[in-house]
Amino acid sequence: MTERNISYTFTELPNREEEMMNSREDFSSSPAGAAAGCIAALKILSTDPEQGEKMLRLLNPDVSNGALRLARGQLLPSPWIIHSLFAGTSPENGYSIPGEKTIELSTNPYSGSEDSGSIKFFVKCSGADSPRPITVRRNTSGKWYPHEWSSLLVGIRKPARD
Repeated sequence: MTERNISYTFTELPNREEEMMNSREDFSSSPAGAAAGCIAALKILSTDPEQGEKMLRLLNPDVSNGALRLARGQLLPSPWIIHSLFAGTSPENGYSIPGEKTIELSTNPYSGSEDSGSIKFFVKCSGADSPRPITVRRNTSGKWYPHEWSSLLVGIRKPARD
C-alpha cells in the first residue's frame, strides 16, 4: 500500500444504538468507514458509556470487556481525548467539535491493504504531535470492523481554560 490521505466526513454522528444500527452498513462497507464508526462510538461513550459500548459491540461483537473498561476509564474523565480526532479541534478551542465532523486518516507503505484484510490507519490528532493508529480488519463476510484502537485513548494536551 502506498501512502494515502483519506477524509471521512459524517453527515450525522449516530447518538444511540438504533442510529448506529442504521449506519452500520455504511461503516462496515469500507476500511475508513470502520475506523470512523469506531471514533463515533467512542465519542458517544465519552458522554454516555452504555450507548457507546452498545455501539462498539455493533461494530465489533468480539470487542473485549477490557477494551471497553479502558475506554471508559480514559474518556469519561477526559472526553476531549476523542474530540481531538475531529478536524478543526484544538487545545485552544477546548477541542470543540465543529459542525462539519471530519476525521483525517492516512496510511503508509506498511499499513496493509484491502487485499490482506487488515489496514492500519493513522488518525490526525489535534492534541498530539503524531497521529494515532487504529487497525481495522475484514471479517469472513467481507465487512470491515475496528480491531485495535487503544492508541486512540492515549493522553493529549489538555484543553485551554476559559
